[in-house]
Amino acid sequence: RIVLIGRDNVFADSLSSGGLQGMLDAPLLLNPVDRLSDRTKQNLDRLQPEQVILLGGPVAQSVVVEAELERLGWNVSRVHGPTRIETAIDAARVHAPGAVEGVLARAYASDWGSGTQAFADALGGGAFAARTQRPVFLTESGVLTESLRAYLVSSKIRRMTIIGSSDAVSPQVEVALRAMGIVTTRIAGDNRAQTAVRIANALGYWNAGEAESALVVNGEHEDAWTDAFPAALFAKRYELPVVLSGKDALLPETATWLAPGATRKPPTRVICG
Repeated sequence: RIVLIGRDNVFADSLSSGGLQGMLDAPLLLNPVDRLSDRTKQNLDRLQPEQVILLGGPVAQSVVVEAELERLGWNVSRVHGPTRIETAIDAARVHAPGAVEGVLARAYASDWGSGTQAFADALGGGAFAARTQRPVFLTESGVLTESLRAYLVSSKIRRMTIIGSSDAVSPQVEVALRAMGIVTTRIAGDNRAQTAVRIANALGYWNAGEAESALVVNGEHEDAWTDAFPAALFAKRYELPVVLSGKDALLPETATWLAPGATRKPPTRVICG
C-alpha cells in the first residue's frame, strides 16, 4: 500500500494527484507544511503503507515532515519539480513511465479569473484520471509548457484527454500536441459544473439514473479542492461520478443531471463532500 501526502493549505502540488491515486491505489492525505499532524499520524497507523510519497519539494512538505516520517519508520520518497507542472511530470516519469494515455488540465488561473479557476476542472478531472488510471499533466493555458513538451517527446504518451474549455487549455495547446503525433480529445462544458457532468457522461453516466451513487462536491468554495482531490480514489473504488454543487445550492447543470425526471432511476445515494 502507498499513501500520498500533500500540503493542506495550497492545492498546487495535489493538482495532479488524481492520476497517482488511481494508478497506485493510493489515498491522498493533506498535512500541514511544517509538521506531521496527529491526524496524519493516526491515518498512517491505520493504513500501514509500505511507502509514503510526498507531493512537492520542501516548500510543500518540509524536511521536518520528511524526517519525522522516517523517524517513525515509514519509507519516504517525493515527486517534485520547480513548479506544479514539473511535479506532475515527475509523478508520471517515476510512477507511469509506460503510460500511453494521459489527462491534461490547466495549471494556473487566468489573470482575470477567480482563485478557484485553476483547480475547477480538476475537481471532476482528478476523479476521471483516477478512474481511468492515467497520469495527469498540467500546462499553461495559452501554450504547451516547454518542460511538458520536452517530456512528452521522450514519453510513450500517444493519446491525451484535455479537461476544460478552450479558455482553460487553448486550441494552440491542442495543435501542438497533435503536431507531436498525440491524438487529443476534449471533455468540456460552458462552466465547471457542466464540465463535471460531461466527465460523468464520458464515464458512461449520461444522467444520475446510470449510477448507483453520485458524489457531489462544492465546486465554488475557495477550499473546494480539499474535499474533491482526496475523493478521487474514493470515486474510483466505488465507481462514483463526481458532480458539483454551488456554495448554497445545486448548480443548474448538476440539478438537471440529478433530476429524477431526467433519469431511469435516482441514484441510491448522493454523497455530499
